[in-house]
Amino acid sequence: MGKALICAEKPSQAKALAAPFPNKNMKTHIAIAPCVMFPEGAVVIWAVGHILELFRPEDYSKEYQEWSLDNLPISKRVQVKGY
Repeated sequence: MGKALICAEKPSQAKALAAPFPNKNMKTHIAIAPCVMFPEGAVVIWAVGHILELFRPEDYSKEYQEWSLDNLPISKRVQVKGY
C-alpha cells in the first residue's frame, strides 16, 4: 500500500499529529516509523497557513448575503476554495 501522507496546516499541528507514534523530525517533514497504525510508516508534512477555505454563504447565493433565520439551514454541498 505504501507510506501514508498526512498534511497539516502548520508545523505545531504536524508535531501534535505525529506525537503518538514513533517519529523523527527531519526539518522539512516528520517521519513516522512503521507501527501498528502505519505498517509501512508515514510522512507528516505541513503548510504555513490554511490549506483550504470554505466558500462563504453569499458565494452560493445572494439571498445568503444578509443573515436571516429564514435562510437556515443552508443545505448546499460544501465547496472549498483552492489556493
